[in-house]
Amino acid sequence: MKTRYLSNPDYNFEKVNRASMACGPMVKWAIAQIEYADMLKRVEPLRNELKALEDQAQSNVTAGNGVRDLIAQLEKSIASYKEEYAQLISQAQAIKTDLENVQAKVDRSIALLKSLVIERERWEASSEAFRSQMSTIVGDVLLSAAFIAYGGYFDQHYRQNLFSTWTTHLAA
Repeated sequence: MKTRYLSNPDYNFEKVNRASMACGPMVKWAIAQIEYADMLKRVEPLRNELKALEDQAQSNVTAGNGVRDLIAQLEKSIASYKEEYAQLISQAQAIKTDLENVQAKVDRSIALLKSLVIERERWEASSEAFRSQMSTIVGDVLLSAAFIAYGGYFDQHYRQNLFSTWTTHLAA
């Protein structure tokens, strides 16, 4: 219709209205309808593109919300892992402190055992010396009593001779 009528220069409102007052407005309406249809044909791809872009925007918003939810979930997971890591670090520090305390106790125990071994050796030596003294106590007491009773009036040389003689008799 556009090529058949609208391309004709005589087909316009003024010429048709001069010919017929009833047809003039009708031609004006027909031209407007054809231009409107032409406009719709040009706008339709734009509307379709707009609809596709709106659908894509909606899917992008949905995907963005999904990504945002995933990010929130991952941030919560990271926070829980950080908290768990902090707890593990504090537990490791507590274990390290306990280990140092136990090591200090072990060191003190080793030092105590060494000093107890030294003390035991000293006691054994002292006990052996005491046993040795106990085996000769009767002779020592007899020698001391005889020396006090009989040796007090003599000079140093004579006392030495008496002591040597008595010691020889007691040893035999």
